[in-house]
Parts: sequence; structure tokens; C-alpha cells
Amino acid sequence: MFADYGYIGRLPKPDGHGTFLYLAGIHSQGTLGAAKYVADNLLTMYRQMKTRRFSAVVSCPYDPDGKTQPSVVSVQLETPCYRHDVS
Repeated sequence: MFADYGYIGRLPKPDGHGTFLYLAGIHSQGTLGAAKYVADNLLTMYRQMKTRRFSAVVSCPYDPDGKTQPSVVSVQLETPCYRHDVS
């Protein structure tokens, strides 16, 4: 079993007007894990964060022997959602 890490963040848009949701991984499995976490936990995340800016890291073990590509087995939040607007 291998693992990858993903990043989830609601970040400010470069023009300063609003925010956007950013998902990334160290490798493709990490990006897939981040997307899976958001899809599975969207309501909970919205209840906690509303439209505030935040960042979080997820871990996602994956099976490297997937049929066409490695498949993510599970996704776990590794850090709490860090709110950017809290001093």
C-alpha cells in the first residue's frame, strides 16, 4: 500500500474579488484524494467554514495495482481546516 497527500484550500482570487477552491496533490492520487474528500464531506465543510478562506491537508492511501491506474482506497483529513482569517 502506498500513500499520497493532497491539499484543499479556498483561496483569494488574484484580482482580489472573491475566492476559489483549489485542490492539488503531490501526485495525481493526492489530487484525486482531495477531490474525493471534498465530494464526500462538502456539507460538513460548508457548515464549518461557510465562505471563509481555509487550508487543509489530506492523506490518501492507494492501491498501485489498480486496473488502469492506481485507485485511492480512503481519504483522511491530516490537519484541521486552518482558517486564514483567524489571527
